[in-house]
Amino acid sequence: MLPPSVLFWGRRVYWASVLLVVTALRQGRDQGYTVEKLKALFGITRPTLTRWLSYFRQIFPCSQSWRRLSGRLMPPVAEHELPRGLIERFVQARGDPELGLMACLREIVLGL
Repeated sequence: MLPPSVLFWGRRVYWASVLLVVTALRQGRDQGYTVEKLKALFGITRPTLTRWLSYFRQIFPCSQSWRRLSGRLMPPVAEHELPRGLIERFVQARGDPELGLMACLREIVLGL
């Protein structure tokens, strides 16, 4: 049986980059995008967004990928800041949003 993180990233219709960005945009309701705005921009539904947020709150922090990655981040990214804090860290390190997002995805999805 495959681990939940592999199932989550491997069998979704949405690209991993969209999943990561949309979830980060929704984080922090004061600053985050509304469900209606995300639906208009990306065509996702509330249940889909809820499932994605649940993944980053409950499953990903327990994954081997996160444990391996979090041990290399100094200062560490708090679990309650996932995935936005992780994206921000990679963008800051790379100095470019596109390169940062690609590096973040490589680490999360492939564990490289």
